[in-house]
Amino acid sequence: MPKKTIGLIEKVKIYGDGKTVETEALVDTGAKMTSIDIKLAGEAKLGPVVRMFKTKAPITKEVARRPVVKVTIKIKGKKFTVEANLNDRSHMKYPVLIGRNLLYGNFVVDVSKSPKIRSQ
Repeated sequence: MPKKTIGLIEKVKIYGDGKTVETEALVDTGAKMTSIDIKLAGEAKLGPVVRMFKTKAPITKEVARRPVVKVTIKIKGKKFTVEANLNDRSHMKYPVLIGRNLLYGNFVVDVSKSPKIRSQ
């Protein structure tokens, strides 16, 4: 199957337990795993937690453990079921970060296809 081209910012739909939430997501080729804001996860009724994910903050080098859920995400008209870690992203510009676990084999990222990234 040919890979679709996406930009740095994409509209996505998050499918939870009988609830669907639409939002914008930041595409991050450096992130191993997709990440979803904990409040958005609650709104979409995501769960149950399937495991914990250990991550290291790039600046502080602090290790944190985050809950991981299986989630269905629709991007560019196609649904993908992936694992996503839950994190407080309220201080971030985008509530969803699309990581390599969703990108690999499915998309090519072209920054020229991106709208202007909104500021905080």
